[in-house]
Amino acid sequence: MLRAVLLAAGILAAPVLPASLPSASAAELATDRVYHLIPGDSDITFSVEEWGGLRTTEGRFATFSGLIALDEGAQLSGRVELEIDAGSVEVAGAEEERAWREQELRGVDFFDADRFPSIRFVSRRLERLDGRHARLHGDLTIRGVTRPADFAILLWTETAPGATAPRLKFSASGAIDRSGFGMTAWQDVLGREVQLSISGSAEPGLQVPPAGLL
Repeated sequence: MLRAVLLAAGILAAPVLPASLPSASAAELATDRVYHLIPGDSDITFSVEEWGGLRTTEGRFATFSGLIALDEGAQLSGRVELEIDAGSVEVAGAEEERAWREQELRGVDFFDADRFPSIRFVSRRLERLDGRHARLHGDLTIRGVTRPADFAILLWTETAPGATAPRLKFSASGAIDRSGFGMTAWQDVLGREVQLSISGSAEPGLQVPPAGLL
């Protein structure tokens, strides 16, 4: 099973997010605690324009893993690591078209998943913007190529009936230039900019693991 550490409070860039979500207070978010990403209640998706915007390809990663943790005494600070199984990429569309598109994406022209099975993000610095928003500065590695990446996130909490601790909720989005990671195929058809989105839930654990677990 993949292991990843989303340690802190941010992923991805420039979100368009609903203003009505409740903000997370320092009292609601337990400090010095791990929040384990819940794969069944979380999504990592992407989209890229085709033919100059005439069509959009949409997809997702089915397998990923992560944690979110907060530093002691701070609401939104810490470090983030995320790991994704590159071979779990899936795209929307008719079954026949989807099959060959997924094969191409897993192949040498794109993720080259046999040689580089993991996509990884490691944070360097978290910049708090306000009570709910932060911008994360870190490094994204795809196909063995590491590039700087800045991301932002909206963070809040929800407590289910009967639960003893709130779940951490997050929603974020951003963009990368695929050519910067060596994915230069189909440039006449596919745009270079890939929109990314991650959203979901994390449930509380007991303690913060040390850095560099991956």
